[in-house]
Amino acid sequence: MTRREVREVAFMLLFQLEFRQDVSIDDTLLQYYTMDADSSDDEEEIPEVKLSQKDREYIDAVIKGVGEKKSELDSVITEYAKGWSLERIIKVDLSVLRYCIYEMKYMADRTPLAVSINEAVEISKKYGTEKSKSFVNGVLSSFYKALTGEK
Repeated sequence: MTRREVREVAFMLLFQLEFRQDVSIDDTLLQYYTMDADSSDDEEEIPEVKLSQKDREYIDAVIKGVGEKKSELDSVITEYAKGWSLERIIKVDLSVLRYCIYEMKYMADRTPLAVSINEAVEISKKYGTEKSKSFVNGVLSSFYKALTGEK
């Protein structure tokens, strides 16, 4: 898988967890990694999930990291999403922001910050509303400036 596809998987799993708070992060990951084995419907084939060890490590790190740092990430989002409460932010945008801020803050050694932002904006364009791209870009750009000391 490409890095963008792997990021999309991480985003989708975080998005799913927004609605499935009764399911643990570990169970969600296990379900995703084994979903092709769970298919018993012969009429509809689910494509096999082909993930390298590196892909799994990235997904695990992001999903578990966001889970552990969720309140910290939400504080960052609240600070940089001026005038927006978490409850007003659509779940797609919230999931994208959480994974990207986590990646920027805790995984910057693996991915340049500008690449993280660009990938998050692309995912928000694909899955969000017309306004998601601008909103996500604005929040992440403000966070980027604070993180790097840019003005």
